[in-house]
Amino acid sequence: MDEETTAAELLRDMLWSRTRAARILRWHHTGTFGQYAAVAAIIDDHDRRNPQAPAAGPERVLAVIAHTRRLQDEIREHPEKFAAAAGLEARRTGAPDPALLLHAGRVLVWLPTIVVPDELDD
Repeated sequence: MDEETTAAELLRDMLWSRTRAARILRWHHTGTFGQYAAVAAIIDDHDRRNPQAPAAGPERVLAVIAHTRRLQDEIREHPEKFAAAAGLEARRTGAPDPALLLHAGRVLVWLPTIVVPDELDD
């Protein structure tokens, strides 16, 4: 991330394009996104688990939102998948940190503010 590009702009690019998401995550660890690291982790998780999902545009955004909702259900039904041991396995394989995925509910609140550029971004 350079001085001209904000975390919100990178996340917006990631939401709208699988190609951009892959490129951004090659250069930036999810921790780069500070308080919004969970958003980057969920987008990464979506792309890994749903390679057939739309790759760009509004359909992609809706697919990421649907994935986030499914994650909420998965967290309730299988909390063991998000335990510390799962985090160690994720680190070993390069998968998103399950501790970040636990914030799916919060991410659903943040997504609308990320999807559409703020008038102040310009």
